[in-house]
Amino acid sequence: MADGQHLPIDPFNARKCASGFCTPLADQRTQVVHIPPTEVIPIIFIPGIMGSNLRMSAKRQALLNKNNNIAWRVDSTYETARFIKLTAGERQKQLDPSETCVDTYDEGHSETGNPSETPLKRNSGVTLKNVFQQHIPNNFGVLLAPDPSGSKRRKTHLEKALERGWGEILFDSYGELLQLLERHLNEPMCSESELSEWWKNTLVQISPTSWGNVLPPDLSQLKDTDIIAALSKRWFPTHAMGYNWLESNSISGIKLSERISALISKYNNTVYKCEKVILITHSMGGLAARAAMHPAIGKIEKSVHGVIHGAMPALGAGTAYKRMRCGFEGYSLSIVRNVLGATGAEVTSVLANAPGGLELLPSKAYGNGWLQVIHENQLILNLPQNGDPYSEIYKLKDKWFRLLKEEWINPARLNKRNIDRSFALLDEAKTFHEKLNEYFHPNSYAIYGADRKKPLGAR
Repeated sequence: MADGQHLPIDPFNARKCASGFCTPLADQRTQVVHIPPTEVIPIIFIPGIMGSNLRMSAKRQALLNKNNNIAWRVDSTYETARFIKLTAGERQKQLDPSETCVDTYDEGHSETGNPSETPLKRNSGVTLKNVFQQHIPNNFGVLLAPDPSGSKRRKTHLEKALERGWGEILFDSYGELLQLLERHLNEPMCSESELSEWWKNTLVQISPTSWGNVLPPDLSQLKDTDIIAALSKRWFPTHAMGYNWLESNSISGIKLSERISALISKYNNTVYKCEKVILITHSMGGLAARAAMHPAIGKIEKSVHGVIHGAMPALGAGTAYKRMRCGFEGYSLSIVRNVLGATGAEVTSVLANAPGGLELLPSKAYGNGWLQVIHENQLILNLPQNGDPYSEIYKLKDKWFRLLKEEWINPARLNKRNIDRSFALLDEAKTFHEKLNEYFHPNSYAIYGADRKKPLGAR
């Protein structure tokens, strides 16, 4: 094999073998034999709220008279433009947790959805491939390289990426991270004995104190030999797993745990050994991941080496309350603002009926005094005071600062969608918060904003 060339490797179908070459006796040059790793540690990325693509049921698609079954896919310019024009009632119908699921990819079919589904339910000519085909080059990565011609079941680089779940999530936001992990974890060397410039400039011989000041005391600088030793005996295929962010994170956690267990089993049914995975999460994905590992919910802690949480609302987020009352921030013509909901009515029509969204509200552990109103330098409102935002803020009916305005909850006039039902969902959110409590995987790391120019109190 010539220097710099790679044979396509599929971790699910590869064999433990190395190639040698017959040469004349006079040729005394040493042959270099490349032995592929024998262990696989999948890297699984779990996105934040609104970061997973969703599809709707055939029943709901017919009700909306929609020509495809996409419920949420911001990567699609057409769907984004269409969504901006939806009324609060139409948003409620389209983003209904009981009528949606993750928009997964099915091998051998260009459309998403189960091939046994009716044509009405499946997407009409809208494919996951079209969403990000332009972003991934044909020669991308040793594990995602296209199979050579003549293969029994030849797969393209896109099919392999889609099988990894890359099409389940918002690729415009997360695609660069997936590609970075896939490339640098599986092709760390620029020569037989030298790390690539990315590793040298990013981690090697850099003081851990430059990453943050809350780190294990025994964490030392990484050397190139440390990285080579860690990466040379393993493959690190990068996967993405979406979840229905409208559902409770308890449900999402159970579904994620099942998918992760199935993935480990799938790898173990090949010639490779796979014991555990590594999780990387963003925002609400951290709650779903913690639920997946929780001993009383998903129960897969022992199948996880460790977790990196990015900007996780561990105790909830005050902005969730603000957006249900005021809509998303931004200028009036902002695409992001108008897609996610420019008014409280638009946001409430979705989140008041979505357990997952309500679980982003500040929990009891968030503490007192996070909701403040100041008028002419005088504090006139400071809640909660007794550590219970559910009774002091969320479930009030007759206060102007209450979480829910009843007329915003059910603009679509769907059956049994009223303020009492939303209160019941809030009770379920409270139970979820209390069950998750202070549980974290023993090997948990967090990435968060610590800009002194933007302290927490200024948000």
